[in-house]
Amino acid sequence: MKRISFVAAVVVVFAPTVALAEGCGWGHQKQAMSCPEGQIYDASAQTCVPSASS
Repeated sequence: MKRISFVAAVVVVFAPTVALAEGCGWGHQKQAMSCPEGQIYDASAQTCVPSASS
């Protein structure tokens, strides 16, 4: 009986931790990138670069 109570207590303690870890950092999430006026986002350089104007 003590063993069952111990296992149940461990599950109750660690279940929320495991559930929260599912949403943190497992998949890389992309964020929106906004550049100042006159610049565009260059995906290969991953930075803002001056836009070519004609």
